[in-house]
Amino acid sequence: MGEVSKLSLRGDEPSATDLRPITRRSQRKVQARLRAVECVRGVLAGHSYQKVADDLGYANRGTVHRIVHTALARHEAENVEDFRALELARLDHLQAAFFPAATSGDVKAAEVVLKVMAARCRLLSLDRAARSDPNRAQNLVVVGGTKEEFESALLAGQMQGSGRE
Repeated sequence: MGEVSKLSLRGDEPSATDLRPITRRSQRKVQARLRAVECVRGVLAGHSYQKVADDLGYANRGTVHRIVHTALARHEAENVEDFRALELARLDHLQAAFFPAATSGDVKAAEVVLKVMAARCRLLSLDRAARSDPNRAQNLVVVGGTKEEFESALLAGQMQGSGRE
């Protein structure tokens, strides 16, 4: 094990159980978690992954992306729910901007809307819920045809889901 560099104390009179060695490895873990919190805070503040990487000295934005999403998955970040709310608001804004064009037949806009919807599912872990339940019905959505066909398919799905067939 690594060299003991400091001791952690609780209270004024330490007992044998109060002394814990802090190794270099545990110091590195603490530093890594603190840097992860800084990454989440930077992204939460609205900075790009590249800006956070540059500010904190990471080689590229992919590292920051991985750190932020790992922290979210582990719920280690202080403001996870704030971050999720911010990202959901961003996704809502994107979807609102492209949705009218997507429902008017613009294929590229429809692709953007579908990608936004997939990102929302990942952010809310809805994709994990679907994979974890093998008995759950799988729905397939195919976008194509005319606007009227699309709208009628949406209405049919709403009626089917509500039991009003």
